[in-house]
Amino acid sequence: MTDAVTLPALVGANMERIRKERGIPLDELGQRVERFLGVTWSRQVVWSIQKGHRKFGVADLVALAYVLDCSVPDLLAAEPHQVVEFPTGWRVNGDSLARHLVRGLGDANAETDRAFNSALAVGPGQQLESVTYAEQYRTTVIKAANYAVLGPEAAERMAELRELLDAETDDVGDPMRDHRITFYRDVLDCAEALERERKGDE
Repeated sequence: MTDAVTLPALVGANMERIRKERGIPLDELGQRVERFLGVTWSRQVVWSIQKGHRKFGVADLVALAYVLDCSVPDLLAAEPHQVVEFPTGWRVNGDSLARHLVRGLGDANAETDRAFNSALAVGPGQQLESVTYAEQYRTTVIKAANYAVLGPEAAERMAELRELLDAETDDVGDPMRDHRITFYRDVLDCAEALERERKGDE
């Protein structure tokens, strides 16, 4: 039978990996959680968590996500073929777990693409002439910005947006170029504002 990892052990291993990547000492992490949980974790408690010896509540997971500057799915990330075991003994593979943790992201991305394409269908000269279009455009920008800063691939999405903007700036032969440049800049500005707001809440 394939060895399985429990959910606490999975969280603990990911927490240890991310903590080391961030350069956060054991005792410092334990102090940081006090802001969210009202108690500090000793070095022994943090070590025990990393070894999978402690069950997690929702507040613990969310607090760790804030302290480690990651997402909750990051803390529950498993290799695609890794077997993860629930308390009842029910087992799933890492790929299945990942799909359920980020189930809505693909749909959100497709919705953003559809809204973006719909926005581009309206000529640049018409965008300020229609209240309906202005509201649609604003909604599209906010959705795209939220998607850009969501999840572990946020840095890659932001970099992709900047690359798209640079590519559009270099292309002077497309009549829709100015519209797309405005869109990408607005999304980047909104995404950066969301990032600043999120960090200010930490």
